[in-house]
Amino acid sequence: EFIFSKDNEKFYRHISCGSISAVLTLHFQSSFQIYQRLLSRHLHIPNDFSLLTLCKHQSNINNFSEISALLIPFEEFGEYLGSCLIKHLEHSENTEQERKHFQPDYHLNHTKSISAPAMTKRKKVLVLGSVNIDSYLFFRELPSPGMAAKTSRSSNYLGGKGMNQAIGVSKLGHHASIIGLVGDDLEADTIYESAKQAGINTAYLKRVHGELTGKGYIFLNNSGDSIVSILSGANECVSKKHVEEALPIFKDSHLCLLNTEVPQDTILTACRLAKSHKLPVLLKPSSIRQIDPEILALTDIFLPNLEEAQILLSTEESQLSKKLQKMQAKEACDKALLEQCADYFLKKGANMVIITLGKQGLFAKGKGILGLYPAKEVKAIDTTGAADAFISALASYILLDFPMEQAIRIASYAAALSITREGAAPSLVDKNSLEAYIATEEPEILE
Repeated sequence: EFIFSKDNEKFYRHISCGSISAVLTLHFQSSFQIYQRLLSRHLHIPNDFSLLTLCKHQSNINNFSEISALLIPFEEFGEYLGSCLIKHLEHSENTEQERKHFQPDYHLNHTKSISAPAMTKRKKVLVLGSVNIDSYLFFRELPSPGMAAKTSRSSNYLGGKGMNQAIGVSKLGHHASIIGLVGDDLEADTIYESAKQAGINTAYLKRVHGELTGKGYIFLNNSGDSIVSILSGANECVSKKHVEEALPIFKDSHLCLLNTEVPQDTILTACRLAKSHKLPVLLKPSSIRQIDPEILALTDIFLPNLEEAQILLSTEESQLSKKLQKMQAKEACDKALLEQCADYFLKKGANMVIITLGKQGLFAKGKGILGLYPAKEVKAIDTTGAADAFISALASYILLDFPMEQAIRIASYAAALSITREGAAPSLVDKNSLEAYIATEEPEILE
């Protein structure tokens, strides 16, 4: 279907989701109405779509110069027809030049509203990490040792940090490719189908026979707080070989997202390949007690939460780890203590450290960046996917050449919006919704 009415809502949905990249209208007024309606949805010409109109009158072009237009040469065509008619009535022989078809010179007024399709300008993100099916159990209060608790309901969603981040960057307008493994079960079919719908390249998401697809078991209370347990399954089988086989996407990507819910030697191989292809590496440490120093040395942005940082410090910096634990218990925020923590990872080789603090926001330290960033105040439904939403948005806006300070603040909004919905993957925000929300709260950070 290529022809739409300007009042057809399906037409606007196609443009919003990127399946229509250019629009040609037969009337200038139609193009102007489309222009206004799409601007109200925070879609921008020509970055998001191209708009071209055929135009009958020069005055329309003069009155509104933002739309590229092609003036239809009615007068010249009339002169041509008149000349042909007179020759015919006079029974005159047309010269060879006159016998040629009408061939006017067409000229665009400008190309302001025309560009290459948005999808051809998207950056490519490589993601290596866990791929799960998440099972949610909902409680009024989270269960504690020795206590039986009744669940009110349950739900299943696509999950795993690798898959969540791939979906996140895809929703924010980039191409995502994922390296990982799933089992030979029905859950794997669900994952492939969902990834396809999200537009994710799954060429290197393979099945492994004799293993179960990874599963996450999430216990969630009414305040949005959660307890998470992971059955790694096929994720534990992701090897150096799988990464090396994916060399073509390292060559073709612009940024690499990693998380440690797959074996660390696999992560190290990915770090080395990423660096050999000059890809920035963002690393989320998860479900580990120690980290290979070489991995840290190859990491551009290291993104632990407070508990992960405390666990990683416990071996070499036990006193600092205990102080963090006490701070966490008090739900306090000690900037000097957080800076000491960041310094430890910076000395190990990371270029930047961002410690996420839940409802307290985050602390960041790196080149030109130092400080606490408060969390955005929203009603929490499910905090499970907040870190993945933050990382996806941070990577996306770094690739859009936003300064780091602005990218962090934009990513904080993405994290906030993610906790207002249930399920990690379903809660990941799309680019238009994110920027529309920011435009009402803090529009200057999008400039």
